[in-house]
Amino acid sequence: MFSWFKSKKKSDAAATSASGDRAQQGSTQAFTPDEENNTLEISCTECGIRITVPASCQGQNGTCFGCGAPIRIPTAPVQGEHRKLVYQPDEVVAQRYRIIKQLGKGGMGVVYEAEDTLMREPVALKFMLPAYLESKKGRRLFIQEAQMARRLRHRNIVSTHDIGWTNDGILFLSMEFMEGQSLRQFLNTKRPTGKRIGVQQTVQIIEQILYALQYAHSTIVHRDLKPENIMLMPDDEVKVLDFGLAKALEAAQIYQDADGRKHAQQLVGTRVYAAPEQKANESIDAKADIFTVGLLFFELLTLRAPTDEAVELTKIRRDVAPALVEVLDKALESDPDARWQSAAAMRNALLSAMEEGYSAITVKKTMTSEGREVSTQGMTRIEGGELMMGDDDYPDSKPAFEVSLKPFYMDRTPVTVAEYRAYLEDTGAAPPKYWDDARFNADEQPVVGVNWSEAQAYAAWCGKKLPTEQQWERAARGNHGRTYPWGDEVPTSARCNSGDCHGTTTDVRQYEDAQTPEGVMDLVGNVFE
Repeated sequence: MFSWFKSKKKSDAAATSASGDRAQQGSTQAFTPDEENNTLEISCTECGIRITVPASCQGQNGTCFGCGAPIRIPTAPVQGEHRKLVYQPDEVVAQRYRIIKQLGKGGMGVVYEAEDTLMREPVALKFMLPAYLESKKGRRLFIQEAQMARRLRHRNIVSTHDIGWTNDGILFLSMEFMEGQSLRQFLNTKRPTGKRIGVQQTVQIIEQILYALQYAHSTIVHRDLKPENIMLMPDDEVKVLDFGLAKALEAAQIYQDADGRKHAQQLVGTRVYAAPEQKANESIDAKADIFTVGLLFFELLTLRAPTDEAVELTKIRRDVAPALVEVLDKALESDPDARWQSAAAMRNALLSAMEEGYSAITVKKTMTSEGREVSTQGMTRIEGGELMMGDDDYPDSKPAFEVSLKPFYMDRTPVTVAEYRAYLEDTGAAPPKYWDDARFNADEQPVVGVNWSEAQAYAAWCGKKLPTEQQWERAARGNHGRTYPWGDEVPTSARCNSGDCHGTTTDVRQYEDAQTPEGVMDLVGNVFE
């Protein structure tokens, strides 16, 4: 008996149908040949239904009778260089994707940069090793997991666009193309120098990984978190990729012995980052991902991989607050029930620990040389590190050079009129220009018309110093040179008071969405220095 299969005319072969949030051409399907009956069994990548068709349908386009998605029947088994996942520049895959270059290799496959000629945009194509997906069970589970991953839409997750098969039967994923570096590449640049990654930067990376997991764990467990699967973007944003792809591959490798015990022919993923229960081939849940996040947290703080000699964190770093150490230790509990029970719980604890561990320093009081009590209340601690100053593309900014900064504090907002008034009343200093101008003298507006000498005097009265150019650059653009304090999105009137869009200055806390990751506000627009 043949299942229904509607063959399409050549004139309809280029027709497209809506698929999720993208248009999709006829995608090549997985197939299993039955030589005895001269038939092929294929599976629809949209709904997963299995369809039996005559072998004579190879190379034809058709429509799935289950969901109506366009499908294409493969023409031959995987052969030659393609079985090794070798593709040449300008080679076209699945009549849609033009190969540009290879980006990397992994345990599950090879990734290429390509152009989606239908959508006219760059994509990343991940081709899966055929050896992992030779069984019907493996292919079916892989498609199910990939379909779930395809529905994930989150700022910290690399989007999966489409699932398809090449003309010779290799499964691939079309994914969002990212211009950044993997966490592995980032760590590899730090290890040779021995320069530690700042606590604040580490927490920012881990917090975003947990935010991605918090969203995804309602439907899928990652199972293969590792530095290679985490991307760091130029604007300090973190992206996690390859959600759920390990599950089907693991299932295809597990077998039962005579006693009914389960064994894995090969543990899919990176064993050194796997949770204890995953290594033992036991059933796992979201808490396995929590354990791996703990390993990544420890590696960022110590620059030591799980395969390196064990060390005690507190003996090699004294700048990690005890509250953060407690969060880390709980994530690394060998018993899943003793760990954080969700990514949301660990993320909330991490942010609270960061606030608790470093806010005490923020409000520490001291005395000025004049005997006045001052503190760093209202300031934020900014990690130091290496950053690039200057720009070789602009004559006024040449040459570009690297600087190294120690941690420092900066006011969260510009000095307000109310704060400057307290200084004037205490010292009897002359008011600055525009002090009596009604457009600029509301309490929460930034004080304006202050010259350099007046700013120096105010800073000394507060027991502070004016920021250096390097400190301004670090506060505004981070260690990786984001375009604006909030990221790479262009300024608008909803983000900052630029281009005199309000006709006057605005309150210093008006634009909360435009603050830096450390919480510094109003670094663009409103007033200039």
